[in-house]
Amino acid sequence: MGGGNLLVDVLPWLALLAGSVLVGAGALYLLKRAFSRPEIPPEGFSLQELRDLRTAGALSEEEFKRAKASLIERVAANQSSSKRDHPPSHDGDSR
Repeated sequence: MGGGNLLVDVLPWLALLAGSVLVGAGALYLLKRAFSRPEIPPEGFSLQELRDLRTAGALSEEEFKRAKASLIERVAANQSSSKRDHPPSHDGDSR
């Protein structure tokens, strides 16, 4: 076997190996993107964000009060539904 013949025999396999590595890396990248959790913005504004909007003049005092009341209602509703979904467990201990 000559040296030139070895290169002809090995080169296609090296190309196949390199291509397989690239395809595998691309597949892993796509899988990671598909299964990663996207950043989900919170619903509405936080109380601090509402205060900042009021301070900046983007909200009037009346708009701030309405938005604050809506935020408080939403938080209270989430807390009460969370308590209904997951009632506290009682282990019989009356301490």
